[in-house]
Amino acid sequence: MRPGPSIDATEVIAHLHSLRNSRNIAGQSRFGITPATERLGIPIPVLRGIARDHRRNHGLALALWASGVHEARILASYVDDPARVSARQMDAWARDFDTWDVCDQVCGNLFRPHAPRRGQGGLLELEEGPVRQEGGLLHDGLPGRPPARPA
Repeated sequence: MRPGPSIDATEVIAHLHSLRNSRNIAGQSRFGITPATERLGIPIPVLRGIARDHRRNHGLALALWASGVHEARILASYVDDPARVSARQMDAWARDFDTWDVCDQVCGNLFRPHAPRRGQGGLLELEEGPVRQEGGLLHDGLPGRPPARPA
């Protein structure tokens, strides 16, 4: 079953739960992906496939993020509308980052277009953990900016 374009967050999350893979969850642990939130072990290509039917859906993205499900948060980064993402949302989501993979996916898929307007100090106001690392990567990717020096 592949959820259609008019589906709501509850149905998307139910679909994600139907794809739960214990073997992949064990594999995630070996790579340091051990979130405080629920995880389902769904591969990124599968999440991208689900996202194709829900592009530019800010409301769905917010609901997916609020679910606290690890893969739903990654999916939120694929389906959100970058034009509707605010600095407040970016900072709030960054405070919720609990694994490097969510940080990588959200920053790479959704926050990167906003990096130039966030200023010289980097993308986000937080300066610890995976956000600090990703902020440096985003800074390095901006045109005309020298690579950030490691701390």
